[in-house]
Amino acid sequence: MNQKYHLLVVDDQEPIRELVRKMYGEKFFVTTADSLESAVEILNNVTVPDLVLTDLDMQQPLDGIRLLQGTNVMREEPRYRNLETAVMSGRDSNDPAVQQAQELSTSNIFLKKPNGVFQGNDLLFQYLEQRPKQI
Repeated sequence: MNQKYHLLVVDDQEPIRELVRKMYGEKFFVTTADSLESAVEILNNVTVPDLVLTDLDMQQPLDGIRLLQGTNVMREEPRYRNLETAVMSGRDSNDPAVQQAQELSTSNIFLKKPNGVFQGNDLLFQYLEQRPKQI
């Protein structure tokens, strides 16, 4: 593998952010944000990541939904055209908020915390390897 993908992990729980940083570091360059606001700041001021993995609930319930809605608007701009998104949460996959988040995400990938985070490394990498890039 020549190049690492850039992953932005958005979660208000530091142990989750650090777990992802350690577990995903071989395949991804990991940047972290602890809130919706800090994620937006990173997206606006840093190199655009290949994928944003966001928690559904942070300081405010459903902050992840708001982030996904914002990234979908951003994708209309050429700079963000290839920005991909995925969701993680402690909620069950049949929860209406999780289903809404999956519909808003570009990948439809949902990682159930905490155990799903352990399998997500390969899943996210394979998704990025197989996705068609827009020029």
